[in-house]
Amino acid sequence: MVAIDYETGPMLVVFVGIFFPLLTNVIFGVSKIEPNLIDASKTLGASDAQIFVKVMIPSTVPYIMNGIKVGLGIGWMCIVAAELYASPLGGIGFYLSEQATAGFWPSAYAAIVIIAVLGILTSGLADYIHKYISKRMGMDV
Repeated sequence: MVAIDYETGPMLVVFVGIFFPLLTNVIFGVSKIEPNLIDASKTLGASDAQIFVKVMIPSTVPYIMNGIKVGLGIGWMCIVAAELYASPLGGIGFYLSEQATAGFWPSAYAAIVIIAVLGILTSGLADYIHKYISKRMGMDV
């Protein structure tokens, strides 16, 4: 059995938390590609690589970005939960747990506000990247 240390464990929890929402959104996005687009590109002589780059990726970008946004929210919950008890190295979840256990409620609420602000910032960054990529690809958002 492989032992997971205190640095790898929280990263693994966050990876698993982000991976499945992203994967399901990508699968959903690929399933929603209009079959006529793929048929038309084949008729015009496009290779499989060209179909992937020119049809599949642009068609799934909104779904991928939605998966990233959902994954970021779940990722923040996972990192806080992973750090609550399993991280002697520290982290915002560990700090929140220590402050709440000791009864320092203003510090605990400050940690919650920091988590919320970081979540809002990362969600805003993902939204900005989504709009930028969509604009560069000529899609309306």
